[in-house]
Amino acid sequence: MSKKLTRHDLLRIARDPHWRDKFSVALTEEEHTQVELFSRYQTVNGLPLGDAPRAWRERAVAIAKSGRSVSKALRELVASLTFDSWAMAAPVGVRSTATRDERRMRFETENIVFDFRAEQREKIWDFIASIINGPLADADTVLIVGGKSLHADDTGVFQWSAARLPTKLKLRIEDTSIEMPKIQWK
Repeated sequence: MSKKLTRHDLLRIARDPHWRDKFSVALTEEEHTQVELFSRYQTVNGLPLGDAPRAWRERAVAIAKSGRSVSKALRELVASLTFDSWAMAAPVGVRSTATRDERRMRFETENIVFDFRAEQREKIWDFIASIINGPLADADTVLIVGGKSLHADDTGVFQWSAARLPTKLKLRIEDTSIEMPKIQWK
């Protein structure tokens, strides 16, 4: 197709099967994604979607201004912290076995579970991290700690030692980037 389709054109294609059949071959990958989203999340004659949280709206505006492909930008995920051994309170009357010289955390996204462990040894910390549930072992996987990129060993485990505690972890699997929430060490 020689001319760039407008939002109105994409909405028409999404709503009308005749138009969808007519233009489906000529659509770019990004236009095809937009048509899919428009057809899936129609709000015509229905309840309008609620406002997205402010941070999401700001992120969407930043993506649009950056000129990056929307489909590539959406492959950046933020994991949620689902377990932190330092956050667990011991039951009343039971002494806690968790010490301040070791910590275990688990982060999760929709289809990836990431386990992170830290253990203090004298003036240095040893770290072990692994993907519990996620991509196949042959996927190109990199863990970014600070500005340093780490690759998993043959068993799929990331191991390193450092005197400084990491506050930011980012997992890159193929073309997907997963950012872990900031880690507090107090």
